Amino acid sequence: MDRPIYKITIEDEYADGENLGIEMIAFTSKPAIKVKGMAFNSHVAMTFKDDVKMRVVAPAMIPMNIYRKDEDGEEYDVQFSAEVIEQIHSKFMQNLQNKDIFNLEHDTAKKVPAYILEAWIVDNPTTDKAFTTYGIEAPKGTLMLTSQVTDRAYYDDLVESGQVGYSIEGFLGMKLSEQLKLNTMKLPDGEHLIGDKIYVVTDGEVVEIKDVPT
Repeated sequence: MDRPIYKITIEDEYADGENLGIEMIAFTSKPAIKVKGMAFNSHVAMTFKDDVKMRVVAPAMIPMNIYRKDEDGEEYDVQFSAEVIEQIHSKFMQNLQNKDIFNLEHDTAKKVPAYILEAWIVDNPTTDKAFTTYGIEAPKGTLMLTSQVTDRAYYDDLVESGQVGYSIEGFLGMKLSEQLKLNTMKLPDGEHLIGDKIYVVTDGEVVEIKDVPT
């Protein structure tokens, strides 16, 4: 059976009392995204280091599906779409104070002497400057960040320890994919053709989702 897919969102109805969006960014050796306190590996390690200017360029958010298994054993995918990443980026830049925005390995007590020099959304992976200037072929819709470190010794330590990836911190809402909301609907037992999938229902619950035979 296919896993449920939860789409990341910053819509107010999914806020649950939180201010949804990016709060901080961690320098880390294991790039990740934190959603409601959960950390996700990005599965992509792409960085550019400018040792002369003490700058780090890397993806901060990438359109992708991420497998999750919660404490109760429930398995599902979390989906970051290009559209939502752009919305998160826009809100982040609108509210950006650019002071004490970076920490080290998600330890808020360990402030990194750095600020955001530039942030942009990749449009064309092969012509975007992420690739032409920095050699990073990031997918369309990726949020790229350039950080400027202001302390030479600190920058050298980051590079030496490999802590030059970015990990987003904050609160993001999750809404069940419209297609897979069928799992909670009361449908007659049997097979139901919906879109390009066949949903098998037993005792009122979707127990299997199959591709339509070709």
